[in-house]
Amino acid sequence: MFPGYLFFAALLGVAHSVSLPSFHVAAKESATALLERRGKWWAQVGDRVYHSPPPELGLSPDSKSYYYALGSRAAVPKALQAHRVGGEGRLHIFHLPAKEVPSAMVEVAATQNSSRRSALSSLKQLRNGLVVSEVFPVYELKGNYVNPLVKSGQEDLEKRVVGSITADGIYAYLERITKLPGGGEPSRSAHNVTASEAVQSYLENQFKSMGLRACRQPFQRQGATFTNVFALVPGSGGSTDTVTVGAHYDSIPSKGAAPGAEDNGSGLAALLALAKAFTDAKVSPKKNVYFVAFAAEESGLLGSDVFANAIKTGTPLMRPECMAKGVGSSFLERSGKHQAIIMDEVGWKSGVFPNATVNLETYDWVQDSGELEHLAQSSRLHNGKALNVTRSFHPFGSDHMSWLSRQMPAVLTINGDDANYPHYHKSSDTIDHVDKHLMHMITKMNMGALLRMASIANEIAA
Repeated sequence: MFPGYLFFAALLGVAHSVSLPSFHVAAKESATALLERRGKWWAQVGDRVYHSPPPELGLSPDSKSYYYALGSRAAVPKALQAHRVGGEGRLHIFHLPAKEVPSAMVEVAATQNSSRRSALSSLKQLRNGLVVSEVFPVYELKGNYVNPLVKSGQEDLEKRVVGSITADGIYAYLERITKLPGGGEPSRSAHNVTASEAVQSYLENQFKSMGLRACRQPFQRQGATFTNVFALVPGSGGSTDTVTVGAHYDSIPSKGAAPGAEDNGSGLAALLALAKAFTDAKVSPKKNVYFVAFAAEESGLLGSDVFANAIKTGTPLMRPECMAKGVGSSFLERSGKHQAIIMDEVGWKSGVFPNATVNLETYDWVQDSGELEHLAQSSRLHNGKALNVTRSFHPFGSDHMSWLSRQMPAVLTINGDDANYPHYHKSSDTIDHVDKHLMHMITKMNMGALLRMASIANEIAA
């Protein structure tokens, strides 16, 4: 223990009985300066500043022995609970000597094929001077960004397509989705056969009404049959590149009423609105565009895992007419580049933020694909400053993980403060908790980004 530690601890309110010593961020400036003079490391996680522990705590003095992750406290695996030595809210710090890191990584990775509040983000190592906040930073737009549709003289096309999407139109989809029958009560539970068939038929009919070929992708998992429902807009010139726009259609609870308005009727309604606007405008993309309603996300991202795996490996899991052209006998050639925009919980406006907020969640390496920038720049063009755009590089617990785990770029678009939605996975997740204007703004943002990512092969009919 360095001289004066006990006085220093008492002064700052250190909590070290079962955790790393820490103090409130209000004392950060003077306290971290003292730590640095003593040759001690520190890291701010949430509103606490954690630092080198004294020997009597039995914790490593090396900052490299500590890792952090983001997610629900309930999602922390049992094997890691004894290693948790700090954190607050959805932020967790773990003491992991080098020999224990590999097994811990495996434990955390196993949670990532789970639904939103049952998963953790990947472990990241603490380092001296690190600042990690549970409040995600505002996405900073790049000043040198150029909309690729401007380069091709098609910016007005984007404005027309985005402008055709209305808040009332999205809300009308949501009203129907939340009333789909589940054998007496509204439900889209993956374990309710009646409910599953009702939503699959509804989605098929909607895609067909848009002039799209509706396709089903049945698969076996966990001793049951689940089915993705999707539609393809083929790219021109035999391209093997894909852009997938996806949202899961299943809801929770598994028994009783499960209207799932926010989770994830909101994302599903946005998906249908995007598909309709895209096809109504007769968009001819250079890349293959898939509009996909995923099955069994709540059971472990099952539907998106099957679909993303098919894209990655070229596994032929559906009829030839449902596959992109120019790919031979396989589903997709492995040489293609694949991206995804995922929508999950895009309709709840939290009172925590003064403005409507959307969070863009992915890994930091996805920045290289340009997808984050397309989304944020699209929002600025179509929503102005009415929609606050934040970003997180700690992804977990939704269908974007099925792309990211395969090193394929994907971004989850999700309303801000999703962890505090009070009706999550309850029968009370009803349409009256959904803000149609927030849904509208996120849908417009995603449409602008989709058009930029898919590229336009020719002029769209006015």
